[in-house]
Amino acid sequence: MSTVTTNYSIVKPLTTEDYDVAIVNSNNDIIDTTLFAKVDKVSGKELSDNNYTDAEQTKLSGIETGAEVNNISDVNATDLTDSGDSTLHYHSADRYTLPTAEASVLGGVKVGSRLSIADSVLSADVQTTDISGKVDKVAGSSLVADSVMTDLTDGGNTTLHTHDSKANVAQEAWSTPTLVNSWVAVGAEPLRYRKDTLGIVNFELSISGGSSTVMTFPLGYRPDLSQYFVGSGGVAIALFLIAATGVLTVVVGSGNLRVKGRFKAA
Repeated sequence: MSTVTTNYSIVKPLTTEDYDVAIVNSNNDIIDTTLFAKVDKVSGKELSDNNYTDAEQTKLSGIETGAEVNNISDVNATDLTDSGDSTLHYHSADRYTLPTAEASVLGGVKVGSRLSIADSVLSADVQTTDISGKVDKVAGSSLVADSVMTDLTDGGNTTLHTHDSKANVAQEAWSTPTLVNSWVAVGAEPLRYRKDTLGIVNFELSISGGSSTVMTFPLGYRPDLSQYFVGSGGVAIALFLIAATGVLTVVVGSGNLRVKGRFKAA
C-alpha cells in the first residue's frame, strides 16, 4: 500500500505498484500549490519568526525624518507655551543669553535694595552710623547719668543706682480669727494671726470655754500638710492640730489654753 510524505502528503507508490498517472498529477498539483505560496530567497537575507506586521509598518511610516528619542518637536513644544518660543526643544541658535549690562540691568539680574549699577559696575550702598557724639566706655563706669536715674524714682534714690538705703517692704497687719464652738478669748491676751513677706503664717491664741474645733484659717493662710503644735492648758500641756484645710482643733487640753506658732503657707 502507498504511503505519503510528512509535510505535504505527496503520495509515494510502492516499488511493486504500477505507474499511475492520476497519482503523479495529484502530486504535481500539491507541489505547484505549495511552491506558489513561498517567496524567492534573496541573497544576504534570512527568514525568521520575528514577522514584520502591517501595524509596525504603519507606525514607522508616521515617524518624521530626523526625529530624536525623548525630544518634543518645535511644533508641539510651541503649543505648550504662551508665546511661540519653546524651552523644551531648542537649537544652539535659540539658546537664551544674558543681556548686556546697562544702567538698570545687570546681566538679567534685578537690582535690589541698596544696590546700584553705573557704567556696568554693581555698587552697594553701605549704611553707616554717625558716632561722633559718642563717648569712650570706661571700665567700671555706668553710661547712665545720675540725673536720669533720679528721674526714675520718687525720692531720688534708685535700685539701679545703688545707695546705702534699703527698700522697705510693708508687713501686713494682724487679723483676728473668728472663734467657733463656744470658744472665747481670754481677757486682753493675744488672739491674732498674719503672714509675713516670706509667706510664713504666725499665730497666737489665748482661748477658753469651748471644745474641739476652734477656728479655720482662710485660703492663703493654710499649711500644705497637717501640723501639730504644743501649747499650755493651766498646769498641763495642751496639743493643737492645724489641718491642711485650715481647721484648728484642740486635741488635748481644757480650761484656759494658750498656743503660739508659725508655719509655711501652702
